[in-house]
Amino acid sequence: ECFNTYFPIEISDKLTVEEKLPEMEKWYSTMFTLTIAEGVTDAMVDQIVEDADTLVLRDGVPEFLRLCQESDPPIPVMIVSAGLGNTIEKFFRRVLPFELKPSTVIFSNRLIFGEDGKATGFTQPLLHMFNKTAKTLPEAAFKLVEKKTHCLVIGDNPGDATMADGVDCQTMKVGFLNENLERLGQYKEIFDVVITGDPDFPEILFQCIGHPREMNGHGEAGA
Repeated sequence: ECFNTYFPIEISDKLTVEEKLPEMEKWYSTMFTLTIAEGVTDAMVDQIVEDADTLVLRDGVPEFLRLCQESDPPIPVMIVSAGLGNTIEKFFRRVLPFELKPSTVIFSNRLIFGEDGKATGFTQPLLHMFNKTAKTLPEAAFKLVEKKTHCLVIGDNPGDATMADGVDCQTMKVGFLNENLERLGQYKEIFDVVITGDPDFPEILFQCIGHPREMNGHGEAGA
């Protein structure tokens, strides 16, 4: 019901961001309040992630993250999500063949759990599609990027294009339009490059970080 009410507002091209902001705050606050009311526990989140067999990373993402972390010096990666950071961290631990290093930071909403393991609250302010900017990053995370001269912004929603706002650097914005191709014109106005369909992580992203993809003997990229 929440989705049917608020998602049309999120994607509407007839409303301004300023008009959408209070509605997004209502949406996310309602979702997390309902989650807490259901008595969700940390163990339940563990099980949900463990059972999510259909949830996978786009091909090429593990290799991209590894190359960023193994660069000298490491290339900082800010994973900025309006979702639930607790599940994102658990998911990465489940699917990645390596650990995330301090140069890779997940900045997202989080459930707060009590001593009994039950969710008692959520972090504030809530992060949603239209307030995802570098200005909202924690101080430690912002220090990783504040002196960088170039930033690669990757997202699949128009609101993602602002994630580098607040950092004085040159940006390259790449948008994934997985469906609803009628929004292609809107994406082209916001992103420098638009990737349509649901392909692997494209070569242009590896070129942006100065690392060609490693090829195995079959001519395929290997992680």
